[in-house]
Amino acid sequence: MKDLVVFSMKSCPFCQIMKDKLNEENIPFIEMDIEKHEEEYKMFMELVEGNEFVPALMVIDEENPDQRIIPMAPDRDYKTIEEGVEKVKNLL
Repeated sequence: MKDLVVFSMKSCPFCQIMKDKLNEENIPFIEMDIEKHEEEYKMFMELVEGNEFVPALMVIDEENPDQRIIPMAPDRDYKTIEEGVEKVKNLL
């Protein structure tokens, strides 16, 4: 089973656009506000070497121990919301 986590902020318009696009594509996700889930977001930032941009995405694959967590940070792993959604679709 694979889960998608979306790290976001309430005041971030790009975060809302990303969540809207995921909903339009019927892609379920777990939303984590970075202010409420600071520890989880710190773990994510370590995985992406300090990239603090949101919306940040993380695919968790419980069945694949070799690649259990796949982090995707804006500007590092995807340049546009659409590109991020396509990458997620390919991973799920």
